[in-house]
Amino acid sequence: MNSTAAMQIYVSRNGEQYGPYTKVQFYRMVEEGSLASNDLACHDMHTWVPVSDLLNSASVRSPSEQQYSSPVSSGNSSDMHQYETGIGEVSIHREPKLTGSMYLVEIIIDGRTHAKLKSNARMTAELEPGDHWMQAIGGGLSRVINFHVEQDRELAYKTYFSNWGILGGGLKIVPI
Repeated sequence: MNSTAAMQIYVSRNGEQYGPYTKVQFYRMVEEGSLASNDLACHDMHTWVPVSDLLNSASVRSPSEQQYSSPVSSGNSSDMHQYETGIGEVSIHREPKLTGSMYLVEIIIDGRTHAKLKSNARMTAELEPGDHWMQAIGGGLSRVINFHVEQDRELAYKTYFSNWGILGGGLKIVPI
């Protein structure tokens, strides 16, 4: 199962820039009608294009996706379409706690390091649907969990050192 680094997408409306958003968040905003046809989007911080152009670009779509004929809402609910990214998303928040605060927590998903989190840091990974495993390593402690990703869904976890550290609780990964 391949994993890809989370693409960051920015949106510009009336000269104001918003983001970054992941693909899942971006598609959800389109689906909800939060983006207008005159909004601009960018994923490389250089080329701003209409939202519809970015939705139809190969760099944003997964290989299983199709072209979209009406990617943004005109305000009419009958114009709304379901957009699928073909991926799911998992996010991990490192809770700020005094115990273990001096250690980085390395987040490994399916054997690949995705981040080394300081206290109160976050990371997001876009993953193919299916079963995955995640390991958090820090301060000489380690925890592994298995999880299941569904297409166009977000999973959220937090990781932290228990107040007992190596004397009891260790390093935790729990769903939010």
